[in-house]
Amino acid sequence: MRKANPILVLAVLALAATMPALAQKPANINLAGTWTGYTLLGDGNRADINLTLENAGDTYAGKITEGTGMIPEMQVKNVTFKDSVLDFEVDLPDSNGTRLIKIELKYEADTLKGSWTDPDGESNVIELARKK
Repeated sequence: MRKANPILVLAVLALAATMPALAQKPANINLAGTWTGYTLLGDGNRADINLTLENAGDTYAGKITEGTGMIPEMQVKNVTFKDSVLDFEVDLPDSNGTRLIKIELKYEADTLKGSWTDPDGESNVIELARKK
């Protein structure tokens, strides 16, 4: 029976031990800053919006604003960022009080793209780019 080269065996074992750590290490992405872009509203109108995010411990805090006043300033809440997907909610004021709007945005190369969904199941796109 042939003996294995102990150096080769150690090298293979060392590489195998580090592979799970390399595969599981998340990218160091910081979403803090201002993001500008647009959303399409339920009536089909386009609204230019800004999303401002700040680091808040292990999550983010922030707000959505729109310059014309068509959409009131809304604070983001229940923010999560996992696997390059940013999820949060906003309370959109309406004639009956507020409507909970859920937003899901995928981060890719300094863009956030996704959609919003309201309690009635209506949904539409949101596309934002990091303001430089």
